Amino acid sequence: MIKAIDSGDGLCNGSREPMALRVWNGATKLMRAMGELSLVAPLLVGFGPAVSQDFLNTGPDVVVQTDHGPVVGVQGEHVHVFRGIPYAAAPIGDHRFRRATPPKSWTHPRPARVRTPACPQVLDLDDPAEDGDNNMSEDCLTVNVWTPRADAKLRPVMVFIHGGALEEGSAADSWYDGTVLAEQGDVVVVTLQYRLGALGFLALEEIGGPQFAESGNIGLLDQIAALRWVHQNIRHFGGDANNVTLFGESAGGSSIHALLAIPEAHDLFDKVIIESGTARLVTKACATQIARVFMDLAKVRTVAQLQQLSMEDLLRAQSKLFATEYGNSPFAFVEDGVLNRSLMQRIAEDPGLTKPMIIGTNEEEMRYWTAMDADELEKQPEDSLRKHLVERFGDGASNLMSTYKSDTNNYQEAVIAVLTDAYFRIPSIRLAEINAKSQPTYMYLFTYRSLTKGQTGLEYGAMHGLECAFVFHVDTTAGYLYVGPRGSWTHLSDQMVQAWTQFARSGDPNGSLLPTWPRYDTAQRATMEFGRHSDVVLNPYGMERHAWAAVPTARFESNDAVSLSDPPSPQDR
Repeated sequence: MIKAIDSGDGLCNGSREPMALRVWNGATKLMRAMGELSLVAPLLVGFGPAVSQDFLNTGPDVVVQTDHGPVVGVQGEHVHVFRGIPYAAAPIGDHRFRRATPPKSWTHPRPARVRTPACPQVLDLDDPAEDGDNNMSEDCLTVNVWTPRADAKLRPVMVFIHGGALEEGSAADSWYDGTVLAEQGDVVVVTLQYRLGALGFLALEEIGGPQFAESGNIGLLDQIAALRWVHQNIRHFGGDANNVTLFGESAGGSSIHALLAIPEAHDLFDKVIIESGTARLVTKACATQIARVFMDLAKVRTVAQLQQLSMEDLLRAQSKLFATEYGNSPFAFVEDGVLNRSLMQRIAEDPGLTKPMIIGTNEEEMRYWTAMDADELEKQPEDSLRKHLVERFGDGASNLMSTYKSDTNNYQEAVIAVLTDAYFRIPSIRLAEINAKSQPTYMYLFTYRSLTKGQTGLEYGAMHGLECAFVFHVDTTAGYLYVGPRGSWTHLSDQMVQAWTQFARSGDPNGSLLPTWPRYDTAQRATMEFGRHSDVVLNPYGMERHAWAAVPTARFESNDAVSLSDPPSPQDR
């Protein structure tokens, strides 16, 4: 476990178990074998055309002229779909670790019917939602577009940023299909890809010079480049560039949190929906230390040599990095010229950075890791957990476990609840409190419980990421296995699709399928509870929220909090 840290450098102080939990969406690559937890970091890389079933999607061609050239999508029954449109040139060779550049223009119609490769990553084999990642290439900076019709109508635009701990995931994952949102909401849906892991978040300025000053947050700058493409091109697809809503889950939601604090991105979107995402930063010194370790593992001495390595060798080095004391969560947003420490403080100090917002979390976020990944988070002895809470959050966290134990059925449930709040719910509430002072803000709590059991025999419950199946209306056999029989969740999905698209249209999520959803404020703390019977609740889990009152907001943005959910070390068992 990390030792007590006050500096906020988290990953770069003390020692860290190699079995650390990923902060955001994505599994820890842990498996139980030979009675021990072993690190698994398979290197599976695909080449050539995307391995998908998109070629089975029959329908007439539909051609749209973008600013860089014509693209040919497929005209479905109700929605036109365009996949794999480049918003930037391939960031290879000397362009590695540097800002994306515009793609070269083309004159002949470019096929856009089939998903293109994911950005390079060490694969997660456990998450059924991440099924489009095994085919990968550095030529991955693309967007997908779903539109009711590529006409002159100015529809609201919804741009989705995928999760995956800034290390995995892609817009090619089948769960992020925008068809239902586009059709039912009469909106244009865009999903984007951005550089991940070392290729997207490796701080190299101190090693390679000022030309790499932005490399620690280059994945965020990719997102801005994609938003700029949307701003310049979405009119060709029937969308309104002046009515853009960002929505993202986990690391995607965290990215939106960060984008709110970046002036360069401010005019490229108008509203935000943050699903279980809170931004955490590491200092530049810490990030540079991680970069040096990475380069040692890659067996290179200069950034120029790092730029010349094959994609496979880069991923091998990243896989080795996961097995060091930095664990499976070595990459985070870096405090550099792109971002400054305490994003929430910056937003609080400048109300002009705020936007109309929906923000929320899932009731049992940490079940993603205990049920799906078999992480033994709930087995930490209480004295040990209390010590770590105080180390990470200060003396104000000393009595947290007493509060949570009094409001849960057993110690294990209390641990899941306190870690869920530490990572997700409380920092989301803090951001909502800040944003609500200047902009319409709506809070939700997702409580639908999946009865599907993970490899541990534990139910998924209202775990991290589950709401994505409802937002995108994942109407597939795999989806049923994940969230339950179709009839048990279809109405809830309709409610969330309507709320998300209504908000994208007007900044107000209220519609015919839900009770009136009031704006969030600190007086009533009205929260929409999305579940089998959705309704508004006032100040949910207020006792637990109040128990965190003495913890400064900046503590939640420090990456030290990662260590709270490390599996217990032998001395803690």
